[in-house]
Amino acid sequence: MSKVSKRDLKVIEESLTKVFEVFNINGFGVAPNEERGVVCGYELDGFTGGGVNTGPFLDFRNKGMSAFNVVDIAAELESYIDDFDIDETIDLYREGESYKKAFSIRQSLEDFEAYVKTLNKMFDEAEKVASEYSDKLDGIDFDKVSLTKEQVEELICGE
Repeated sequence: MSKVSKRDLKVIEESLTKVFEVFNINGFGVAPNEERGVVCGYELDGFTGGGVNTGPFLDFRNKGMSAFNVVDIAAELESYIDDFDIDETIDLYREGESYKKAFSIRQSLEDFEAYVKTLNKMFDEAEKVASEYSDKLDGIDFDKVSLTKEQVEELICGE
């Protein structure tokens, strides 16, 4: 149960629905992660163009950020993109024999470069949502917002 006004809760829910739509449109499913009954992050599940199952985990624990603030969500996505190391990722995947058989190094590089372009496009779109709602979200005490995993899943599904 949230301890913010109905108006603030409506703005939060609208903004989350819009950012989840951005993720879905760009090919990423969204699964809220819960710890001790509190939503603390989102797993974005998607595939590279070559079919590699991958996606960021947006983690808001111990960062002074909120999983319910689209400004923080966009910032955490940006941080993931900034920290994403294509070479390291390819090295990790190439430890598996089936991956090495399916992808040459060049194919891997092209596949993950395209994946990063998708992430950047998705970030740009998420940043637009964050900008659209920034003023409306300013002043909300997100420490008082408490949406359950089920409530967030309803927003993801657009219900």
